[in-house]
Amino acid sequence: MSTLRFLSVAILSFLLLAPLIKTVKRTVEKPVVVIAQDNSESLVAGKDSAFYKKEYKEKLAKLINQLSDKYEVRSYTFADKIKESANMDSVNFKEKQTNISQLFDELDTRYSNRNLGAIILATDGLYNIGSNPVYTSSKMKAPVYTIALGDTTVKKDIVLLKTEYNRIVYLGNDFPLEVVVNAKQLKGKSSTLTVS
Repeated sequence: MSTLRFLSVAILSFLLLAPLIKTVKRTVEKPVVVIAQDNSESLVAGKDSAFYKKEYKEKLAKLINQLSDKYEVRSYTFADKIKESANMDSVNFKEKQTNISQLFDELDTRYSNRNLGAIILATDGLYNIGSNPVYTSSKMKAPVYTIALGDTTVKKDIVLLKTEYNRIVYLGNDFPLEVVVNAKQLKGKSSTLTVS
């Protein structure tokens, strides 16, 4: 009886000291790799549209399968809307607008507290709504790798690269003006530049 009384008092005393019972549970998860595919019609506007509609989709599916061994791969299509897709069968290149900054905002929201390993962005880089994707991608903590798509043919073009001039000029005075013009695929052609 005295042993039983001693054990009960010892257990009650121990519990009154409020012992901290610590359990450690460790969960290892694979890093998430996001593959974002541009689904706008600007990708198939060039000469190699048959490549993007068939062969490219097969190569992208192969890349997803290879990455799935080491990473948790999430696939998205973006253009007018952002859609998560289990495979790239939903890519049809028929959407009208491209908003790359909206994609980065959405990924930042979805993966803010996750182990985001990388973002693979497959696009031609043409965006017609939203802000500049260079600025919105800078807030992402994961590296962004791009797959450059679209027509890479250099087209005839004249670009005014920069102008250098004095900020203050008085009426009737001469002043220097430097204009840098870049012409592509216009060898032997002439053009007129008017400064007014």
